[in-house]
Amino acid sequence: INTTSLDNVQGSVSQNTPNPFTGLSTIRVSVPTDASDAYLDILTGNGQGIKRIPVDNGQSEVSLSSYEFAPGTYLYTLVVNGKAVDTKRMIINR
Repeated sequence: INTTSLDNVQGSVSQNTPNPFTGLSTIRVSVPTDASDAYLDILTGNGQGIKRIPVDNGQSEVSLSSYEFAPGTYLYTLVVNGKAVDTKRMIINR
């Protein structure tokens, strides 16, 4: 998935590192301080939502364990105030 840098007024999400991963991976998230609602949606490769992780305003990190998911390719989307800001792809190995 190709994405462009968005103005940080809406928020931003980094590519998870490491990727692909086994064990733990980290996603850095930036959410505007005045946002009323923000979360990461984790989706299967075909778009089925499997997990929603609330994120705090400002800069934060989300850690994911590969053991929460089956091996495969997933998408994650940062949603701020009900609007999808950016989507990235992650690969989980075992």
